[in-house]
Amino acid sequence: MWLRRLDLQRNLLSVSSLPLRAYESFAKRVNALETLLLCHNPLRTITDDIACFSRLKELDLDDTHITALPRSLAQLRSLTSFSCSDNALGVIDETVSLPESLESLTLAHCGLRSVPVAWGDALTRLKHLDLSNNAISELPASYNAISQLTTLNLAHNHLRRFPAFVASNVGLLEIDLSSNAGIDAIPADIYQLADLRRLDL
Repeated sequence: MWLRRLDLQRNLLSVSSLPLRAYESFAKRVNALETLLLCHNPLRTITDDIACFSRLKELDLDDTHITALPRSLAQLRSLTSFSCSDNALGVIDETVSLPESLESLTLAHCGLRSVPVAWGDALTRLKHLDLSNNAISELPASYNAISQLTTLNLAHNHLRRFPAFVASNVGLLEIDLSSNAGIDAIPADIYQLADLRRLDL
């Protein structure tokens, strides 16, 4: 049988006890690892060796005490779901890229003050975006390229206005912009979202 899912969540693993490169030959033998759950471990850092799992589709790094994203994430070209919430990322380096294959991105409770400009042009397949509970005041204009979202959560940030790219995502079902004190108006084109079921402001 091929190993498709590796669940190591809720342990006491550190980066020294998780030598990903040591698993590379193993990953090649099974040739099918698609889900890697490392959440709720005190890893503190994720090395670029994460790229050895080239067929990975789901990666969960929630609450792993990391402060920076590995630069090799962009090499995971099959990745569709990436979650890295509850980590003190602060400012993400503009040189850190994400794979264009992503359909779900969750970076909640990360202390983010901004998001990389290049991500907007690259993540055009996104369907789920959760950047809630951060300190983001504005999304770059490049995020106007994102047009396939079905759920958007930007609650509990410092947004100063309604995000312009929302109206271009005509398939949106749920929008949560609650607890953003700077939003004082709803644009008229929001009513063009015929499938919208929930709007929280």
